[in-house]
Amino acid sequence: MSMPGIANGRLDWRVLGRAIVRRVGRLLFRDPMRRARVGSVLHRSAAHALTLGGRRAGVHAALRRTAGRLLRAGSEPSMPIAAPAAMPSAAAAAPSYTSYKLEIDRTRVLREMSLEELLTGSEEGFTFAVPEIYVDVKHHPLSVPSSNEEEAKTYLDHKYRAPEMTLERLRDHYWFPEYGFLISKEGKVWRHSVLGQFGDPDFLTTYAVEKKGEELLFHEFLLHGCPVIEETVAITSHYASHNYGHFLLDMVPLIHKLAGTGLPMMSRPMLDWHKVIYRRLGIDPQSVRIVSDRVVFLKDVVVSFRHNAVSTYAASPQIRDAFDAILRSVRTRSPGEGSKLVFVSRGSSLSREMRNRAQLAEALAKRGFTIVRPERLTFDDQVATFAGADIIVSEFGAAMANVVFAKPGTKVVEIIPDDQTDPWSAHLCAALDLEHVTLFHRVNESDRVPYEIGGRVLKKIYFRYDADVDLVCRVVDKLMVGAYGGREGALSESAM
Repeated sequence: MSMPGIANGRLDWRVLGRAIVRRVGRLLFRDPMRRARVGSVLHRSAAHALTLGGRRAGVHAALRRTAGRLLRAGSEPSMPIAAPAAMPSAAAAAPSYTSYKLEIDRTRVLREMSLEELLTGSEEGFTFAVPEIYVDVKHHPLSVPSSNEEEAKTYLDHKYRAPEMTLERLRDHYWFPEYGFLISKEGKVWRHSVLGQFGDPDFLTTYAVEKKGEELLFHEFLLHGCPVIEETVAITSHYASHNYGHFLLDMVPLIHKLAGTGLPMMSRPMLDWHKVIYRRLGIDPQSVRIVSDRVVFLKDVVVSFRHNAVSTYAASPQIRDAFDAILRSVRTRSPGEGSKLVFVSRGSSLSREMRNRAQLAEALAKRGFTIVRPERLTFDDQVATFAGADIIVSEFGAAMANVVFAKPGTKVVEIIPDDQTDPWSAHLCAALDLEHVTLFHRVNESDRVPYEIGGRVLKKIYFRYDADVDLVCRVVDKLMVGAYGGREGALSESAM
C-alpha cells in the first residue's frame, strides 16, 4: 500500500494534508453527517485564510512592486550623470509588473487541421479525432420517475448530441495541475479547463488572481520563475481525475487515442488504479511525466475538450473502443467470469448514504446476487465483474461508470436519490446499448446537510435516504423472469 501524498518519490503536501484531515475527522466525529457539517465550515475557513479573502495575490503584487521600486531607487546615482548610449536605464531593465483582466476565452478561433498536421506542425490549431453522433435515450417501462418534475423530464425519451473528440494544440500557457486551469500569459483561460471552477470559481488557488469586486485580475508576474516545459506534451488528467467515474469516461478514451500518436503524456500525481489503467492500455505509467509543482509553464501543449468533463454527461458509443481494449487486456490475465447477478454496494459514505443498505443487500442475496464493493476490488476484478454480469443493480455513483465493460443488452437497475439532476448514467447506458431501469427515491429535507464548496452551498451531496427494498426486488424479479417480454408489461401503479 502506497502512502497518500507520494508521487514518483516526491511528497505532495496537499494530498497528504487532505488524507490527514479525513482521518482525524473520522476519529473525532463518528457520525458522517456531523463530519460533513464541520467539514463545510473548515473548508470555507481554510479557503478564506489561504487566499486572504481573495486579496492574497493583490497583496503579494503590491509588495513585489514596492520592493522593485525600492531596489531601483537604491541603484540610481544620487546626482544625474550622462549614461553611455548602450547602457539601459534602471527602468528599462526592471521586470514588467503588468496585470491583466482574467476572463474565460470563449471567442478564440483556432485553425482546423489534420491530426498529423496538428501533431507534427508548430502552429496552434485543432482537429476532430472522432465524428459526433446523436444517441436516443428510451425511458424504460419499469423505471420510477423522480418526484422532482424538472429532473423527471430529463429521463424521458430524448435524443442527445455526443460531441466529437477534439484535440487542440496551444502555446505558452500556465498549467495548474490540481485544479486543471490553463491560463495564457495575458490572463485568457482556456475554455475547456474550467471544470476546476466547481471547487474554485474565482481561480484564487492560482495565487496569481486577485478578486476586486466582480472583477478578477491576473498578476502574471507572480508566476515568473515557475518550471518551464519546452517539449510538446499532452495533458491526460483534469480537476476530477481523482474520481473513478470521471477518469474513466473523460480521460481514458483520450489516453487511448493519444497512445497511438507517440506524443509524450503529462499528468498530475497518479493513484495506484490510474497506473493500472495506463498499463491495460499498453502504456508504461513510468513514461508519463508527473507534475507535482503547483504551476508549470507549457510552451507547447496538446489538450482536448474532454478536460471539461462533457464526455461524462454526453457519452459517445465511440468510447467502447477504449474499454474493449482494456477488457481484452484484462482477460488475458484473468480469463474467468464472475457472477451473472451483481449488486454494486457503495458502502458507508458521507455522500448519498443509504440507511437500509444491509437490508437491501440481504434481499438481493436471497435471489442469487453477489454483493460487490468496487473500492475493495482490484481494477481487473471490477472489469471482470461488470463484463460477466447479466443483471446489475447499482447505487448512483462513480462505480456506475464500470458499465462501460458490460456487454450490450445487460440489464442495469440504478437506485437514484432525488435531485441528482444530471442524467449522465442514462446517456452512458443508451450509448452502450444497455437496458437501463432508473428507480428514483425521495430524500427528506431534514436528512440533507448543506455543504459549501467554492462559494456555493450544495444540498445534493450529503444526505441520508432509505431505499424501497420491496420495489427494487419486484423490478429485479420481473427482469429475471422476463415477465415484461422485452419492453412490454410495465408494473402497475398499484404495484409501484
